[in-house]
Amino acid sequence: MDGVAMMLPERFAHTVRTVEDAPAIITPTQTYSFAALHHRATQTAAALAEQGIGPGHRVAIRMTRGFDFLACMVGVMLSGAAYTPLDAHLPTPYIATILTQLSPDLTVIEPGIPAIGNGPTCLFDDLASDRPFQAIPPQKDAPAYIIFTSGSTGIPKGVVISHGALSHFTDWCLTEFRPYARKPLLNVANFSFDQSVLDIVMLLAAGSPMVCLPGAPTIMDIVGAMNRHAVAFVSTVPSTFSILLSAGAILRRFPLDHLECVVLGGAAFPESTRHQLFDWKPSLDVYNLYGPTEATVYCLFQKVTVETRSPHPTVALGVPFPEMHAHLIDRDDSLLTNAPADGELVLEGPQLMTEYHGSPQATQTATTVTTPELRNRRVYRTGDMVHRDAHGTLFFAGRGDDTVKTRGYRVSLLSLEHAAHAVPGVLEASAIAIPDPAVENRLVLCVTMIPKTDISTHTISEHLKNALPSYMLPKDILTFDALPKNTSGKIDKKRLIRHAMKDTQ
Repeated sequence: MDGVAMMLPERFAHTVRTVEDAPAIITPTQTYSFAALHHRATQTAAALAEQGIGPGHRVAIRMTRGFDFLACMVGVMLSGAAYTPLDAHLPTPYIATILTQLSPDLTVIEPGIPAIGNGPTCLFDDLASDRPFQAIPPQKDAPAYIIFTSGSTGIPKGVVISHGALSHFTDWCLTEFRPYARKPLLNVANFSFDQSVLDIVMLLAAGSPMVCLPGAPTIMDIVGAMNRHAVAFVSTVPSTFSILLSAGAILRRFPLDHLECVVLGGAAFPESTRHQLFDWKPSLDVYNLYGPTEATVYCLFQKVTVETRSPHPTVALGVPFPEMHAHLIDRDDSLLTNAPADGELVLEGPQLMTEYHGSPQATQTATTVTTPELRNRRVYRTGDMVHRDAHGTLFFAGRGDDTVKTRGYRVSLLSLEHAAHAVPGVLEASAIAIPDPAVENRLVLCVTMIPKTDISTHTISEHLKNALPSYMLPKDILTFDALPKNTSGKIDKKRLIRHAMKDTQ
């Protein structure tokens, strides 16, 4: 891949020189050019330098999604420091936990956002210096950003991503998504969620104007903005389009004629959603991307077509990016070289994280395997179970921590969800396990229905009885208008468990 050594700040400088007066960020109230973004980011970097912030420092950003947040983010990178994006509306105790772990050299906030803790804090409006400033070229191994993720433990961990890893991801994006460079994109993901890094890369390196909606936009907000600004490229979680495509009236009102490419990731991509997408727009370019935060957003891809029919309930994860490698190991850490095969996915390559910030033990656990062939190599254990078919294509098969025991049987919650998604009329499905001394774990299925579909929980139950062995059947089926989501757009199973424990007592 050419240009691997060019870091994102350098690519942004090239973009500004090329299209400086073109729209860069489009908000509901104003449009900002690339020149304006560069000017405000440079002011920020200069002000940070005056405060002694530069290479080796960490800056937390707690602001509302929009121009100021992006200008601050770019300014931090130009200064040589690493940024940590934080959702300003996350619960205070959660933010306090992150800030304690991160110990930032500075936290940047905006009016109306209260300071948390005793660390250095300033308003973004105060970070504006007109002194001449020369951007500091980042070193390949220097941290670009630190994004906190809870993963399966529920305890926030700061994933340190280097400029080199980000550069490799950027190069892939510029190669694969070249047809959409300089075409409007919609930012759906909150900046504290690493899925947004794809949008930021396309903005800064490809010159694609970003339509940025603050807060938590509704489906109507999203579709209205896409239609109004002729959005050609959108990256989001599959459930966004599952809901959108089930609301036919919205698409009749807003046909989204300019939409060319849909990138889905962050959760399993149901085969049923693929059918809906191509029934709606057969000419769409559709991608399924996979990757943990620890591998710089995404590292596996599948270009999905009308003919790409999966033999599984979900679309294939596909194959690794160039220079990335996907290994499978069994429960004894033995390398699986045959195909087909099933095992835990272990990643290797230049996009892997540097470390979990301040957590050497967690870093060692996540990056250590006893597999002789992989020992002393830079790897990351994903905890995801995958199936590799005879052609080398990978399919998601659940989490290593996705399996629970009930009545002495081991049950994959993902398998139950797959069976529920196959029931006509079911829009979303999430399986959870409630501790129950009588059976170890009681299975509960939480579902939403396609609007105007006449389907009952009894009907769902009957379908499941024909698809699954009796020990895998849920004890209860709960219906929701919408399944709760976390800030990354994924189904919030912790909230479902709390709800189910109250509702099924």
